[in-house]
Amino acid sequence: MGSDYRDGNPRAIGDGDISEIEIGQLRFLMNKKHRQTLKTLFENPVQSNILWQDIEKLLEALGAELSQGRGSRIRIALNGVRAVFHRPHPRKEADKGAIISMRKFLTEAEIGENEV
Repeated sequence: MGSDYRDGNPRAIGDGDISEIEIGQLRFLMNKKHRQTLKTLFENPVQSNILWQDIEKLLEALGAELSQGRGSRIRIALNGVRAVFHRPHPRKEADKGAIISMRKFLTEAEIGENEV
């Protein structure tokens, strides 16, 4: 048994839906949905059917700090990398441009498709 070091609640690591990934010195717990979202973000051709809410949940699982900006802006900090994105509206899905920008952000933050 492992535990999620962020909240101290014990959870099974590698059992069922939750698995642990290690990036550099950091360890994260990701469920199946997080892993699928990360995989889809890096697929070619670029997908335009990824729900923005799923991307935000993935970022939170990776330890990102998210804060609301003005309007639909959201500030994201991950592994020392900062960016500002716009939540899509009225659609719930991120467009291809946002997906490409998110790929670049994740890559700069040393998160890649190989982390799945």
